[in-house]
Amino acid sequence: MNSVALLLCRLHSKRFCPHHLIPMSQFRLTIHQERAQVHPVGEGLPFLGFMVYPDRRRLKRRKGVAYARRLRQMARQYADGEISLDQVSASVQGWINHVRYRNTIGLRKALLGAVSFTATRE
Repeated sequence: MNSVALLLCRLHSKRFCPHHLIPMSQFRLTIHQERAQVHPVGEGLPFLGFMVYPDRRRLKRRKGVAYARRLRQMARQYADGEISLDQVSASVQGWINHVRYRNTIGLRKALLGAVSFTATRE
């Protein structure tokens, strides 16, 4: 699924006019009229796991909660020997790289400090 964010310059325009756009069919894209929504940018624009406002970007709460759940699951899998430490490290580094675009140091410390990865000895 691909998403496109279209920002229009008209302040008072509430009407979305797809015929003013370049022909999107040349890119094999279609606009779903029932899903296309027009919102003032002050309300925030959901995009790639963030809420984008004119003056800031915030990580969606559910994205942090979901990764905390995934991190606990990976800790259990690592303890059971189902995944390697390299797989855990790759996942954590990927998530940190995604959320580092915002001031999320407190969130990162809280999530990563709450989980420990210890392998069970047999």
